[in-house]
Amino acid sequence: MQLADGTAGTGFIAPALRERGLVSRGTLLASEEVSQRVDTPLISAGWRGLIVLMFLALVVAGVSGVVLFSYIDTQERRTELAVLRTLGFSKAQLNAAVWFSLLVVVVFGMALGTWVGQQIGSSILPLLEVAEEGARVTPPMVLQTDWNTLITSYAMLVGAAVASFLWLSWLTSRLEVQRVLRMGEA
Repeated sequence: MQLADGTAGTGFIAPALRERGLVSRGTLLASEEVSQRVDTPLISAGWRGLIVLMFLALVVAGVSGVVLFSYIDTQERRTELAVLRTLGFSKAQLNAAVWFSLLVVVVFGMALGTWVGQQIGSSILPLLEVAEEGARVTPPMVLQTDWNTLITSYAMLVGAAVASFLWLSWLTSRLEVQRVLRMGEA
């Protein structure tokens, strides 16, 4: 509630609420809360910083997984790519063959990860709706999607995939067909 100008203190609020049958655990002044958060920002930071760090760690793990998968997959398929090159595949067709596998992994990985994350969130949320006393919290929790964060993470993964596409193009352009075929599977 907002106090009228000139009203000093908050001591009259709790008794006035009790007279109307309402129970108040305490009163807080917004100006005091704001000054406390400004004076001690590290104490009031809460989980927000940890969530950002967790998000960044997951994005870095996802991006490094895409890059590592694409490199290992291309290195394991060197002989296959050399055979395709000798059969008459152009460099563009060879790149398309390499990119297709990475594209399938990225698209299905993002779709499956989104679906599984939504399922986990909707199954855990009812467990979080219970307070310490065993009563349901009011208002009830609702699963919401932070579209900015989701689009940012998708953009980072797509950026990593595009960078991997370019890197794989460079790797396949350096493929020495005769040398790879002479070495065989070794």
